[in-house]
This record gives sequence, structure tokens and C-alpha cells, in this order.
Amino acid sequence: MLLAMFAGWINRHPQDIIEYLKTENTILRSGIDKKRMILTDNLLAFLLLITLKQSNERQP
Repeated sequence: MLLAMFAGWINRHPQDIIEYLKTENTILRSGIDKKRMILTDNLLAFLLLITLKQSNERQP
């Protein structure tokens, strides 16, 4: 049982990282046609929420 729990955690961690990177990519691509990348407060808050959610899920 402990092995199954560990295997589930090992699988979930990369999934969370991939989800975060996809979201970050989408946000960054939205400003790619501009000369300078400007992140709005809403976009920064969204990235922060995702980061906090993932860090809370990783804690035992």
C-alpha cells in the first residue's frame, strides 16, 4: 500500500509541473506579438494561485 501511494505521488508531481508550464506558456504567448512583454496584475495573480495550489498539494 505504501508503495502504491508513493508511486501515485511520483506520477502526480510531473503532471502538476506540466500543467503549470502549459498555463504559463499560454499566458506568455498572449503577449508575444508585442515589443515588450507586460504581465497584468490579473495574470500575475493567476500564476501565483497555480503555484500556491501546487505547493500545497505537494506537502504531505
